[in-house]
Amino acid sequence: MPNVIAKIYRSSFGDDPQNKSWLVSDKEADIITKSLDTPYDISVLKKYEYNTKCNKHEDCEAEGCSGYVVETGYASSKRSGNAPIEINTYVYNGKKDLSKKVYENKISNNYDTDFKARILWTNTPIKFSVIRYMWNLNDRGESITYQSVPGKYEREFVQQCSADIDWNVTSSMKQDYEKAKNAARDGKKDKAFYDKAVFATDKNLQRNYEYPIKSGYYFNPTGTYTFEVTTVTYKNSKGETEEHKKLVDELINSFRYESNLIYINSSNQPVNIANGPYTDLGVLTVKDDGLIDIHKEYKNNEYRIPYYSDKPYDDENENKSHDFWKMSMEGYSLSGSLDSYNKYKYREYVAGGEVYEITETTKVTIKVNENNKMFYTHPKMPDGEYYVRVKLSPINLSKIANVEYRSINDSLKEVILDGIKVTVKGSIYDDIS
Repeated sequence: MPNVIAKIYRSSFGDDPQNKSWLVSDKEADIITKSLDTPYDISVLKKYEYNTKCNKHEDCEAEGCSGYVVETGYASSKRSGNAPIEINTYVYNGKKDLSKKVYENKISNNYDTDFKARILWTNTPIKFSVIRYMWNLNDRGESITYQSVPGKYEREFVQQCSADIDWNVTSSMKQDYEKAKNAARDGKKDKAFYDKAVFATDKNLQRNYEYPIKSGYYFNPTGTYTFEVTTVTYKNSKGETEEHKKLVDELINSFRYESNLIYINSSNQPVNIANGPYTDLGVLTVKDDGLIDIHKEYKNNEYRIPYYSDKPYDDENENKSHDFWKMSMEGYSLSGSLDSYNKYKYREYVAGGEVYEITETTKVTIKVNENNKMFYTHPKMPDGEYYVRVKLSPINLSKIANVEYRSINDSLKEVILDGIKVTVKGSIYDDIS
């Protein structure tokens, strides 16, 4: 019988992943059986030759006869019919949905025990295409060659993002006023000692109050404060992120210098520290030009999340693609889908594109009244206890536009960074009279 060699294409069974045409089915895996008709028509023609002993004479050979009669001819045979072949094709094109890891989406350590806060959220899903490797088999079912074909389902890269905020009082009011306070305690008269404020030198006031002043003398705002913000985000492009930039801006704008001391303006009218009505609390912000100065230092580190899709890997750990990719694709233990590989030899690889882990750090220094502008209190400010403080106003994350952490329905809470209580006892007029 002749040998018949045939090649069967997968597309004949309604599944053609190579050309992005996948079997439509509600089942996770399918077995498609087809019987292929193989009609045959065989015709055999064979030449034959017979040698028959002559036996005409007793001594044929002596008479010149060979002793044999040679007879030639052809024999033919025909056969036709049908030999059906049954072929099973196993189809598995992956899961539409993979189990998703639950990430945190909240404010953690919201200035609870210190001047630190942490924000946790997830990045906007980065969609990417995948490939799989399929093997060509020989007639014994052995793998001989492989080729990459497109995966049926698009996958999403999602990871935990974070922002760490750390405020520090670099130079407190207490530190800045220390020189003048000690000079007053020691009864020194030289104005050079009183660089930022004039404290009362009266011994009884020094004994009973921490920061005693008399109205009419200058009491300059002061203090230096820093915060550092480090964000870790995941993007498909490089550069400064809106999440980082806007958070830094919000933190700067949340800074408040507050005082209920009464000052005097150039028209000899009573005002608050912000030159507003003295009956209102005086508040200085970064918008008060020249009174609160901002210095920034920005650093950016962009790390490409690596992947390797050059060949099929039987051992998932042999493939050195970053775990973050493996968490996003089918056929890996990290995505909870290793069974797809164990049962169907199905494993996905990144088809292309880039994802970057972007770590940004900004250090901001905020200096109150860096040039030590003179602020004179009103000479008729009533005696009493007043306060000066630096605080951070609340930041509602859900109100910040076009950032990923906007989904957090919470606020960085108000916190007081620094402050002192000032006691007014007497007036400059007492020292003049």
